[in-house]
Amino acid sequence: MIRGLMISAGALSPLTRAQEILANNLANVNTSGFKEDRFAFHRELEAGTAAAVSPATGTSGAASGKVGSAASGTAGSAAVGGARSAVAGTTSGGGSSGGGNVGGSSGGSGGSSPAAAALAPQLAGKVDLAPGSFETTGSPLHLAISGPAFFAVQTPEGELYTRDGSFQRATDGTVTTRSGYPVLTDGGTLTVSASSTLSFGADGTAYVDGAARGKLKLMALPDAGQVTHAGSGLVRSAQPAQADATSRVVQGSVEGANVDAVTTMVQMTELLHDYQANQQAILTQDGSLGQLIQWASS
Repeated sequence: MIRGLMISAGALSPLTRAQEILANNLANVNTSGFKEDRFAFHRELEAGTAAAVSPATGTSGAASGKVGSAASGTAGSAAVGGARSAVAGTTSGGGSSGGGNVGGSSGGSGGSSPAAAALAPQLAGKVDLAPGSFETTGSPLHLAISGPAFFAVQTPEGELYTRDGSFQRATDGTVTTRSGYPVLTDGGTLTVSASSTLSFGADGTAYVDGAARGKLKLMALPDAGQVTHAGSGLVRSAQPAQADATSRVVQGSVEGANVDAVTTMVQMTELLHDYQANQQAILTQDGSLGQLIQWASS
């Protein structure tokens, strides 16, 4: 019973963090080039749990390693950034998942089963690099990328990357992001006078009054799991970015966020139900523990 309280209580923090992630995604639904954060829950069984579980318990798998949900008979493992089904899990065999609550605290008989030895759920996430839809604006400084590449941007932290191609011209003529960071070409920054005409080829070559002035640095980020948000519509990569020659630049368009507002709101509602289920499980187990203490002391 104490373990059930710990599991349910431990589920509240990752559920809160998951709500924060979804709220941030929703807040950026109209941000050009924004890449949403995806997440999944996982558990790690305690050391010393039996390597194999009796078929009667309805569980299977090794003692160590991650499982989608450790609540009495649940099975499955969710990939990071995968579907939200890992939150509730699916039940089989004896016991109940407690209405799909993360922590799966109700339904078990106590701390004797291997499932009850599971630690509280952990939250793992990554940035979803899937492209958003294009919006045609007609502005020569608005660029979108068809393909996996990102624009390279010079910042005080070094070279960072963005899919937000709603660029602007600074007072000195430097082409920058909306936050004022210079956009990089293979020759450095790009400077264009106010009286000049700027155009871009599909390969990213910049033409000023018809003359080539370098090619935009289009960089692919090889491992999405190593990509994190850096603020101001930028991302950083722990692994070195690689030049990408397959992507194409579309002038006069910008890429929207890859966030589905309806899906995100549905996920937030489901997580709220999971949070409430764990709260109720805590109250129920606390009441049962109180009754047990009163019985033992009488």
